[in-house]
Amino acid sequence: ALWYHALSVSPSWAKKLDRYARIGQHIFYTDPKRAPRQVADASN
Repeated sequence: ALWYHALSVSPSWAKKLDRYARIGQHIFYTDPKRAPRQVADASN
């Protein structure tokens, strides 16, 4: 993920990106134009 923000905010740029993961109180995003990558699951 290249971008992230806390759940307490709602940035305008988030609508243009693909939501990638949520860890705790943060949401992570990737660029929809980039090829997806396989990553480890951090939700243990």
